[in-house]
Amino acid sequence: MLNIPESIKTLFKTDGVFKNFRVHFPNGEYTDLTNSDIVSESVKFTESICSKDVFQFGLSERSQIEFECVNMPNIYGVTIECGIEIDTSSLSASEIAEIQSGTYDGELVLQADSDIGFGYYHIPYGVFVVQSCPRSHGAMYRRRVTAYGKAPQDIKLSSFLNQKYSM
Repeated sequence: MLNIPESIKTLFKTDGVFKNFRVHFPNGEYTDLTNSDIVSESVKFTESICSKDVFQFGLSERSQIEFECVNMPNIYGVTIECGIEIDTSSLSASEIAEIQSGTYDGELVLQADSDIGFGYYHIPYGVFVVQSCPRSHGAMYRRRVTAYGKAPQDIKLSSFLNQKYSM
């Protein structure tokens, strides 16, 4: 579970507070995608441990993010970092100072350092690898992106399973 300041949680739940979805390319292949590049209401983030009611070995799942973007080339196989940014311009100076002094998951970006015109708090959704990026047949400039959370690198399998999967 993420550790987010209470003032940011309140802003997140408040209607009328601007929220910006950001897709960052950590390897620098493309410039970041923001709300101006994302089709409205197209972002879908799914995070579950198992699709069944009772957890069974082999049925665990990685998190998934889907969105539709415009004017992007095929980004199949590209690593992306996604997150949501909440406008902090309505917070008082003391609330900003409290966030700066605490240790939280996420990042406070002041207006002077912002690339979207206002200060914000960035809440990370995770790191994903794009598995699907087809163009829309109706609008060729749109792409429906589906990406899955990166597979953990530190999973240790038994010698039996290592031998089974190496065949």
